[in-house]
Amino acid sequence: MSKQWNRKKCRELLVIFCALAAYCMIATIADLSCIIKTLTGISCPGCGMTRSTLAILQLDFAAAWHYHPLVFYLIIAIPFMIVLYLKDKDRLCKRILVFSAVIMLAVYLYRMIVAQSSVLVFAPKNGILARFFLWIPELFQ
Repeated sequence: MSKQWNRKKCRELLVIFCALAAYCMIATIADLSCIIKTLTGISCPGCGMTRSTLAILQLDFAAAWHYHPLVFYLIIAIPFMIVLYLKDKDRLCKRILVFSAVIMLAVYLYRMIVAQSSVLVFAPKNGILARFFLWIPELFQ
């Protein structure tokens, strides 16, 4: 039973990895932006992570840090969480996931408010949703 469970988990992780890899390739080739930023005009907490990962693959660690400093944490945390997940340590894995989300939010707020990172964007008026809601009253004039 345990081996089947681990095989199932391995398949789940493989599907997730393939989906993320496909998204990264498509986003890079098509020069797509973050869907959250496109809709709201505000960068998401993970903004810059793809560019940061690509910078690491090019061994440009300074650029990776500039795009998103948590990429180095995730390089360690993600494989560790995968091992925990495969060893049925779901409770510990969930705790690390919650901890990672808290760190991600804290770094996002710091980058957005204090550091005013050039990578992040705060332009709600440029989002599709804002433009849509501004367009609606024009229909009735």
